[in-house]
Amino acid sequence: MSLQHSTPAAGPSGDADESHDSGAEPQGLSRDLLFNQMPSWLVSFLLHVVLILILALIAMTHETQPPIAFEVSDVQGDQLESLDVDLNSLDMSDTAMEIEPLDQTEPVMPELPMPELETTTVVPDLTSELTSRLTPSDLSQAAAGGEMAARSGDGRAAMGKKYGATLESEQSVDLALEWLAKHQNADGSWSFNHSLGPGDRSQLDPGAPYYADSLMGATGLALLPFLGAGHTQHVGQYRENVLRGLAFLARSGEQTRQGLAFWDHAGEMYAHGLAAIAVCEAYAMTGDQSLRNVAEQAIKFIETTQNQKMGGWRYGDRAEPGQGTIAVFKEPGDTSISGWQVMALKSAEMGKIDVDEQTWKLVKKFLDSVSRDYGAFYGYMEPPRDELGRHKSRIAVGLLCRMYMGWEKEQPGLVEGVTWMSEYGPSLGTRTNPTGANMYYNYYATQVMKHYGGEMWPRWNGEMRDFLVLAQDTEGAERGSWFFTRSDDLGPEAGGRLYCTCMAAMTLEVYYRFLPLYEDGVMDDPFPLDD
Repeated sequence: MSLQHSTPAAGPSGDADESHDSGAEPQGLSRDLLFNQMPSWLVSFLLHVVLILILALIAMTHETQPPIAFEVSDVQGDQLESLDVDLNSLDMSDTAMEIEPLDQTEPVMPELPMPELETTTVVPDLTSELTSRLTPSDLSQAAAGGEMAARSGDGRAAMGKKYGATLESEQSVDLALEWLAKHQNADGSWSFNHSLGPGDRSQLDPGAPYYADSLMGATGLALLPFLGAGHTQHVGQYRENVLRGLAFLARSGEQTRQGLAFWDHAGEMYAHGLAAIAVCEAYAMTGDQSLRNVAEQAIKFIETTQNQKMGGWRYGDRAEPGQGTIAVFKEPGDTSISGWQVMALKSAEMGKIDVDEQTWKLVKKFLDSVSRDYGAFYGYMEPPRDELGRHKSRIAVGLLCRMYMGWEKEQPGLVEGVTWMSEYGPSLGTRTNPTGANMYYNYYATQVMKHYGGEMWPRWNGEMRDFLVLAQDTEGAERGSWFFTRSDDLGPEAGGRLYCTCMAAMTLEVYYRFLPLYEDGVMDDPFPLDD
């Protein structure tokens, strides 16, 4: 650093100081001479020392901040309750911070394992169409309540003993289920042509070729005896068969603007009604949420295809293929097809699936239009006008529908219809054709008689039960099945051995398939549509 004085100093006014006295030393000259005599490095050193002291004094004037301590516990359950920090007191002016971008990704919660069911009878997921969402409490609740509560375990045994099952009739049911399981197809379906497929299959009495393509109808019908005996997709010896059958229906139904249609060109609304009953019963028995949407959409299809003028259902014409609309109904409906739809609607109600009140009102209108004598007797598409025996199947269907829609036991039409049916008796064929039983009539009529109860039931039950036990095949590939060559008012059984076996097995399950309608506490909320 050079401090040599060579230029006159400028005063406060900016003018040069020109007063010189040759005899006097100028003021401050001695200090200048002192610095001029010091080496430049020493001057620089002294200046740096002074600056360091000044900075130290400045730093000492600030309050010292206490350190922030975080106490971390490794004991599970301890939580950090509060953090008392005055951020305003922190001096951040001389602090360099490297700020990292904030990670906006939400943390992924680990997927907790579902609790295992406390039973060895629960089926693991076998298909991508249906998956179990039940907890143990869900399963016990589903098995303990509802109008299908007596189908399995102690309930099946108790109800069977109370209403007239025998060891032989229960063995017949078990043999029928075994036969049906052996004749299930690899994709989970059943066919009315039961002879097709691998394994030791019966080759006798397949259904009519036209109905062989009605796989959804056959599958729905074949599932019903399993469900009736308490086997579901979760429990029972045949749970895998039931699961595969339900999965076939779930993936085969066609979603349309009218709902989910279990439709094929051979079965039409017959196929849909049968499949819808199976799906709704399985849901009602288990509460399995993987089935709920399937069941709801199947019921929607029934509601939207109902004849909105007369209230029934007919075969339907397939329309606009691939356009989301599948069926058009131009006719008022018939009792046979309508009966299956009503059973599906009732099964939905049992599973707490809502059915539109208007749908039930239209069903009542339809039944009124095809009946006579205050609802005692029913025809096909109009009231019966000739010998009542020719209409016995429709009479049984109509009366069962009325029961499920809330008719009181003392209703005159019901009393007259049941009395006539009891006197007519079950269809057991004839002397010349002992295998000519009409199982369609027997199935519906046996339900009517069992629900009605009273002194007429024991006689009906004894005849019907013992006939079926003796008529069942007991040898070869047909062991456990039934076939009736000819029914007395429907002609040859187009559904073949599979159809006959299902109808006979369900007839023998009548003791516990549904709780009786006319016993105290059985139905707390019957449909109040006929008040």
